[in-house]
Parts: sequence; structure tokens; C-alpha cells
Amino acid sequence: MENNQLIERRFDGKIGDDYSLWQSARPHLKKLRQELVKLLINYQNSCPKESLILEIGCGDGELTEMILSEAKNIKIIAIDNEPSMIQKIRSRLSHYLSQDTLVVIQDDVLNFLQSYPLNNFSFIVSGFTFHNMLALYRFQVFQLLYSRLLIGGKLLDADKIAQRGEQHNRDIKWQYDKFFEVLVSAERFDLLKEVMLHYTTDEQPNRIRYEDETISELSEIGFQEVTLYLRQYMDALIIASK
Repeated sequence: MENNQLIERRFDGKIGDDYSLWQSARPHLKKLRQELVKLLINYQNSCPKESLILEIGCGDGELTEMILSEAKNIKIIAIDNEPSMIQKIRSRLSHYLSQDTLVVIQDDVLNFLQSYPLNNFSFIVSGFTFHNMLALYRFQVFQLLYSRLLIGGKLLDADKIAQRGEQHNRDIKWQYDKFFEVLVSAERFDLLKEVMLHYTTDEQPNRIRYEDETISELSEIGFQEVTLYLRQYMDALIIASK
């Protein structure tokens, strides 16, 4: 399968336009983002020079803003392939764009990485993006991310990372119930339909990220010390080094 057949835009339409509404049914993601930022700052404090950070799937800029407001001596290149999300982050973080501490790029991540120099980034961060990719495409992305990371650099990956068996069934039922609670209360049955379809697609065998497979895959690519640092229901924070 060619790479362009693996490229998707999964946040086109209502699910992107009303992103903050349905995301409010995932309140636990805030803790994962906070822990990611804490880890990044702890690592970054030992860096003697400016750290260049690549953010994959910046979305509306929530994680980007948390990093920029708390970390010092950094520059972020934030990438997303969805035009509506690019508009949101540029509006939200316009003051950082003017200070040259943030660059926002609309592009397919694989296309971007293929044209970017090796061994460049101190950190690669992502907030709930990689599970949106088909497994084959995702593996290719991680291979390129590894090669673009500096020796000693860190991957901080907060994402939907499934456990197996009955625990996963309980986690996903909890999340579905939260979507119904929030979106039925808001009388957004149209958005509920899109969100449920989105989540059902996430469960497909050629897309779902299982914890054991994710750790094994990152290790196979070359990442060291691959660790699941924190879990909140069906979402988790994985850290790794080069």
C-alpha cells in the first residue's frame, strides 16, 4: 500500500469543529498532559542549550500551550494535517508565534519527517494522536521519529493505548458512557454519532494500539527504556529514549 493511501484526516467536520465539547468527556487527559509536561521540564532542565521540540498532532494547541507556558529555553515545531485544528492553534497561540518560540505547520507527518534533517530534536511529544494512524503508517512514522531524535533525546507519547481482555472492555464502556452523558445532555446527537463512529474505528485490528505491542514495536525500532509511565483508563503516557 502506498503512503498516500495511508494518510487520513480524521477530524474533518463536526468532530474537529466541536473538538472541545466532546473532549470534555475525557477529563482524565488533563492529568496525562500535566505529567508529560512535568517530565519534559525535568529532562529539559539538564539541557545546556535551547531545546527543539517536535509536537506530532498539535490539534487545538492545548498541550502546546501547557509546554510553552511552563518550560523555558525551548522552541516547538507543531504539526497537524487538519486545517480546522491549524486555525484553532494559530488563533489560540498567536502571541507565541510572534515571539518565534512556536512554528505551526500544516502537513502530513510522514511527508514532513522525510524532508527534515536527521538527529535534530531534543524531544518529540504527542498528545493523543498516534492511535489515529493506521498501524503500518504509524510504524513508518516512529522509524522516522527515531532517526530525527538526538542521541539522548526523549519521546513523550500520551495516547489511547489499550490493555487487553476484560480490562479494555471496562475501560471503553466507561468512556462510551461519558460521551453519552456529555453529548446527550448537550443535545448533540449528531456529534455523538460521529464520536462513536470515530471510537469504533479506533478499535479496528489495523489501527488499535495495544500496550504490549506498542512497547515491543518502539523497542524494535531502537528506542531504549520504553516505559508505560502512567495510565488513566484506556489512555496512557509512554516514555522512551534514544
